[in-house]
Amino acid sequence: MRGQVLAAVLLAVGFGCDADQARPAAKAEPGERQRSTSARRVDSAAGKGLAPGGNVEAKGARVRPTEPDAAVADPQPSDHGVEAAASASAHRAIQLRQLGEPLAPSPLVHDVPIAFPEALEAFWTALGELESGAAADGTKLRIAVYGSSSVAADRYTGYLQARYGDGGPGFVAAVPLWRWHRHQEVALASSRGWTVEHALRLPAGQVGQLGLMGVRARTRAPGAHLRVELRGLSEVVEQVELWTAASSVRSTLVLRLDGRRLSAETSTHAALSIRRVERAAGVRTLELRWTGGAPLELYGAVLERAAAGVVVDTLGIGGSGLRRMLAWDEPSWAAQLRRRDPELVILAFGSIESMRDDHDPARWLAELEQALARLRRAVPAASCLLIGPQDQAHRVRRARRTDGGGDGPRRRPAHLDPIIAAERQVAAAQGCGFWDTQAMMGGPGSMPSWVAAGLARKDHVHLSPRGYAHMGAALVDALLATRGGAGRAR
Repeated sequence: MRGQVLAAVLLAVGFGCDADQARPAAKAEPGERQRSTSARRVDSAAGKGLAPGGNVEAKGARVRPTEPDAAVADPQPSDHGVEAAASASAHRAIQLRQLGEPLAPSPLVHDVPIAFPEALEAFWTALGELESGAAADGTKLRIAVYGSSSVAADRYTGYLQARYGDGGPGFVAAVPLWRWHRHQEVALASSRGWTVEHALRLPAGQVGQLGLMGVRARTRAPGAHLRVELRGLSEVVEQVELWTAASSVRSTLVLRLDGRRLSAETSTHAALSIRRVERAAGVRTLELRWTGGAPLELYGAVLERAAAGVVVDTLGIGGSGLRRMLAWDEPSWAAQLRRRDPELVILAFGSIESMRDDHDPARWLAELEQALARLRRAVPAASCLLIGPQDQAHRVRRARRTDGGGDGPRRRPAHLDPIIAAERQVAAAQGCGFWDTQAMMGGPGSMPSWVAAGLARKDHVHLSPRGYAHMGAALVDALLATRGGAGRAR
């Protein structure tokens, strides 16, 4: 679901380099970022005494568990956003498309700055080039967003595309991952005969070659088919890629784009095989059928526009914590992430972890550090951003058995605030930005007010479509305000 908590946040404002001084870069090959852009990102970070994407002084330092009040404090939330015509226009456009009407300002939504914004320098440089026109034709600014259900819902990611240019839906799973799986930008459907594998279905301790999203769909059923149809901001895309395991190069497939059977150009990259089709007239519907040969192992599809713009790869899996991400085979995952070449990688975990009675703070810190180390090895020039979990309130089980089936009393998870504090500490130490979702909601204990206002679900864990729309606008505003862009009045 491409719009919930992070699927991306890139629209264009009025900052960046002067077009008169910028030199157009050479056009990149399909699927590859221009080397000069990456080099400038690294040089820019090094010139500021930073490692790519962060602070050099603290980067790599081991973080020790502390109480929440010992964490590095974020700037205080403010209820007074700054109105910018371009930002307000993008917000209205996305909200009209997703909700049918623009959101009214809410006193429950607070403007919270990005902590440690210097860590996003590479992202800002690329966004400035895209906005100013200095980027080459067709250049994409890509954002990869990992997390659990709040990311998978994909309800808050279109704002940057609406403002800075729509680069297409990006990487999608292609086959529904579970019965209620949805994506904000595409409709997914598949026949019987597919087996979906992801970390939640792996035995404990087992490592799986699950690719970029941590998901693989397999079939060897004659006639097994799937359909991907655009339904969001992108009316058509001109570039389509199917990502499969290298062994699937021997699979016999029938590929139809808008009902027309087409041949794809196939290339193999280590353990990854890519079938690519470009169609200048654009494509709205992709259909694939397996007809024989080797079993098909499908990681997903890439759907992009030919024009320059922002692409958000929404890579969340409902119910999946950070520990599950660490169960993915690192070499195959890293190779696919490098091919996507994101300017910004977002990790939005902590909600699942806060629900565990056996949560171990030291292990959580170690897992965060391990995940960021993997990111650095895979895409060292990319910026990174950690997003803390939203406020929550869970039912008291004993009370629920005596209240006649009513809602019953609730309490906040005991581990929630320490998890948020730990994420802030690790972000500071490892050279990442940090954004506090709970502070945006109003701080600890704010969830009941959001539920009462219709901005969160009655489970007191997930936001509603309107709540996620508010969250997406607040996150984009925070990203843009950090570099002198302007958000919207609240």
